[in-house]
Amino acid sequence: MGEGAGGIMASGGTICTITALVTARHQRGLDGQQACLYASADCHNSLAKALRVMGLPAAALRLVSTDDAGRLDPHRLDQSLEKETDPILAVVATAGTTVRGAVDPIGPIADICHRRGLWLHVDGAIGAVCGLGGQRHQELVAHMGCADSLTINPQKWLGIAKASAMVLLRQPQALADTFAAPLAYMEPARGVHGGDCGLQGTRPAEVLKLWLGLRHLGQQGIDELLDGALQRAQTLRQALAPLPLAMPSGNLHIVCFRPRTAGSSEAWSRHTREQLLDQGLMLSRPRYRGQHYLKAVLGNPFTGMQQIAALVDTISASLSS
Repeated sequence: MGEGAGGIMASGGTICTITALVTARHQRGLDGQQACLYASADCHNSLAKALRVMGLPAAALRLVSTDDAGRLDPHRLDQSLEKETDPILAVVATAGTTVRGAVDPIGPIADICHRRGLWLHVDGAIGAVCGLGGQRHQELVAHMGCADSLTINPQKWLGIAKASAMVLLRQPQALADTFAAPLAYMEPARGVHGGDCGLQGTRPAEVLKLWLGLRHLGQQGIDELLDGALQRAQTLRQALAPLPLAMPSGNLHIVCFRPRTAGSSEAWSRHTREQLLDQGLMLSRPRYRGQHYLKAVLGNPFTGMQQIAALVDTISASLSS
């Protein structure tokens, strides 16, 4: 994003995304107008919340279909933008979708946005921390620095205590330009006052625990956390591959699956999740494109081969019963 980039900490990715999109609307001179927002069909629900906060209708969120890997299709995005008649406040690319961990092709999306003069926000709540790793990790979220704004949640993968989330901007002065509301009882600050840079006024020193956490981990520790999670996810995918499962996973540390026979996913996912909980294995049960899936997030460094093997055995047995 450049050496001049900066931003603020906030209490979670949703607040970060709302902050970024309100800033985008203000910077584009669209305050009070019926603008729209473009994103992947698999985008996070924080976008819908942002529209509500800005007084925009739910229909202002334009969802673009994804490819077979769950990534926003740049060609379809460009076609949709060409036909759009309402002002566009931003395009959102996702670096790690919630259910399957897919990463949108940020480079091509950024090219489209720059050509059309549009604000690009990257929702990297799940995957943006890969940018802190080595080259092999950075390639997973390539071109993320092309964004005008970025949400990143170190709490999700690096083990930083909640809440640890931030919004970064290519031009951080835009935050103060958008949110500054001088009051008589506020002591004037030299330069930008931190309380003017976002929705939250009072907030804890969240940056301190992030700084301490990163200092404790170091580059080697960050790389090991990222590598370990990616390897565990790959191990689980390989172990589940022979089973009759639909497994629309991305390339991060998230694995989701259901029986290939779609009609059985409702009862199977509920029953199997209860069996797994009895063994101390916690999987979520998201509803994705009309079907319930089981979703494993492999970010915990204390998840070992024993737990993965137990998970696979339980899944295999439940499919046979």
